[in-house]
Amino acid sequence: MARQFACVLAAALLSVPAAYQEVHGGQREADNQPAKDQRSQDPNRWKWWINPEHRQELGITDTQSAEIDQIFESSMPPQRANWREAEKLETILAKTLKDSVADVETVSRQVERLEKLNAERRTMRAVMIYRMNLILTPDQRVKLEAFLKRRDQNRRRQPDRTERRH
Repeated sequence: MARQFACVLAAALLSVPAAYQEVHGGQREADNQPAKDQRSQDPNRWKWWINPEHRQELGITDTQSAEIDQIFESSMPPQRANWREAEKLETILAKTLKDSVADVETVSRQVERLEKLNAERRTMRAVMIYRMNLILTPDQRVKLEAFLKRRDQNRRRQPDRTERRH
């Protein structure tokens, strides 16, 4: 059971960044570039806890859906803020490394701060997914694991749509 939960947690963690991008307009916030595909046409398509077909498949009730969505929506603002700050620090660090004018201690502090932000974001995401999983029954967790595995396999089979434009 612990192994199953770990697999579900890992799969869910991998799906959140894509879900986040799809839910929030399909645009990359840092550079406002179009998403890799047209998922933004139906933002609830990837919110498995809201999508009617996915809810039916997983046996998600209205109450569960609302609770999971509340967890997601309340968890995303701090994750977005963290992501934006990490993007800024990454840009500064890249410039510092390229210019090769900073002392080693300065670079070390910049790298440490960036890694700390990334660790904080991963922790926030893991806790969010864990809280979402607590809303589900054991049977729903098993169904979710199978659903996420199938979705991941389908994604791997599809070529990146941006490659076709070139």
